[in-house]
Amino acid sequence: MDILHFVLSLIFAYIACFGFGFIFHIRGRNLFITPIGGVIIWGTYLLLENPVSSIIVRAFLATMAAAIFCEIIARVLKAPVTVFMIISILPLVPGSGIYYTMQACIKSDYNAFIEKGIETIGIAGAIAVGMLIVSTIFKMGTLAFLRLKKN
Repeated sequence: MDILHFVLSLIFAYIACFGFGFIFHIRGRNLFITPIGGVIIWGTYLLLENPVSSIIVRAFLATMAAAIFCEIIARVLKAPVTVFMIISILPLVPGSGIYYTMQACIKSDYNAFIEKGIETIGIAGAIAVGMLIVSTIFKMGTLAFLRLKKN
């Protein structure tokens, strides 16, 4: 992938996430900061294309990178992390995978149906687990910090 294609992909990811910010009624400076998570998740996913062959592993690692950003920025801006996470994962949502899974089912191509379905479920699961792990680590860190502060 050349640098122009990479940069354009990141710009389009930002624009798409920015548009969804309007749909979710995000206002003020958060509207401009929230799409950065989408840029991070898509940029990480694209950068891992050569070193990591598995789409599911790439989705998992990219989600973890974006989730770290979302957890940090939510604490800095004193906003719910959910707002940032929902917008951030949009570039990775396997919409085309769902479409092609159903298309294969309708065409009675059951091998493609199972193959694409497992891949789609794997990507969705990788996104969920990536968010869960980062969220859990941050929650444990916050609790540990509060305990140390209390003592």
